[in-house]
Amino acid sequence: MLRIWIVLLLILVSTAVKSQSCFETTGLIETNNGKVVAALTTSWDGMVPLAGISTNEKLFGEFLACIDHKFIINTENRSSGSITQSVSEIFESSEQYVLTRLYHAETFDLWEISFPDLKPESWRWLSNYKKLQHVFAPKNVVPNIAFVKKLSSDGEKSSTKRNSTSRRPLSHYFSELWKSSTGEGVKVAVIDDGFNLDHPSLGLQKPQITSHKSSNENHHGTLVATSLFALHQAQYQFGISPDAQFVPLPLNQTYTSDLIKLFATAKSKHVDVINLSWVLPLITQPLTHVIEDLSIHGRQNKGIIIVAAAGNALPEFKGVLSLAGIESIIAVNGIRARNSKPMMARGDYIDIGAPSSFLTNHPANVNSTIKFSGSSAATAFVSGLAALALARCPSLTNDEFQTHLYKTAVKVDPAYQQHVGAGEVDIQRFWQRLEDHCKA
Repeated sequence: MLRIWIVLLLILVSTAVKSQSCFETTGLIETNNGKVVAALTTSWDGMVPLAGISTNEKLFGEFLACIDHKFIINTENRSSGSITQSVSEIFESSEQYVLTRLYHAETFDLWEISFPDLKPESWRWLSNYKKLQHVFAPKNVVPNIAFVKKLSSDGEKSSTKRNSTSRRPLSHYFSELWKSSTGEGVKVAVIDDGFNLDHPSLGLQKPQITSHKSSNENHHGTLVATSLFALHQAQYQFGISPDAQFVPLPLNQTYTSDLIKLFATAKSKHVDVINLSWVLPLITQPLTHVIEDLSIHGRQNKGIIIVAAAGNALPEFKGVLSLAGIESIIAVNGIRARNSKPMMARGDYIDIGAPSSFLTNHPANVNSTIKFSGSSAATAFVSGLAALALARCPSLTNDEFQTHLYKTAVKVDPAYQQHVGAGEVDIQRFWQRLEDHCKA
């Protein structure tokens, strides 16, 4: 799998990125023929790598991120007692720390070790980091890092021109499928910036409320939620999978540990589909391990279907380095209308294109509709289709769903191929192939 070295140059500046209070760092990506040809050093003449597998592509770039007083440790085939013993031997009584298991899988565990009084700009931060690397190996210890979260939404108020192809209600696409499935029995987790769980269109749903706080002021998640779960009770208010169970997971921080906790919660809730209508330009290896584990071993080894936004613009770095670039994730780009130019995102990491401009319920004004657009909307479109498919065919695996989705996609103009991967989603062809699969 394609990976690179990511090296941090620590700058002694305390600031905030996208309202996240943090110690700001500058990172450098630079590779050539699979090897790092230059690396910036930290202020303490040390290198802080985040990932260490090579790539055949030549890349260069800088980025801003945050680090805090925590580190993430990856272990294989070791008991909790063994890990606790190793950490206690490293620090003895010299450091106050808290060790917490973030994620458990059959073949690995991820641990968070937190030093409450440790400042990232201090020499102790680097010293503790190196001590952990010495015991657990450099590749298995990474700083807890937060890349800037980007929500790929550009929703607009709907036009009065109801016949516009870019402002069609979701019933235009799914009315025939709803005769066979409305998502009943399927759990869909939405990880997003916040949800208005009191929205009337979600009124009859019974979401599994988590311990994480939701915000009624953050409406991007509400747009995704109404697109997926809005009740079929009025014109232009059709959720794609209205009878699926909504599992809201508010994303308050983008630190690696926070993201892993959300995916661990999704796993504990036994979800079938995870919707990620946002973009992270870079990811760390622990998060990749978690997503790959869920995609393969979730749903009792049938694999959780995870769908992510490809973005509305060209990726800052190679898209394969982003969240959507993880191989097991379905990376979706937006298409406003059939045979039209897709959103600007392009690259081999994109798997498919889907309708990205349709009507949904307004997140604040419950008596009106809004045009939900961009790859955020396209991602919800595919997640909803996945919920319908799993309700119709519960034994369907993640791999089978993706195969049916890509095999039935409509080919596009070669000039657009890198924007949409396999092509444009064709709901009718997909559903016919699914029906044949379920009957077999």
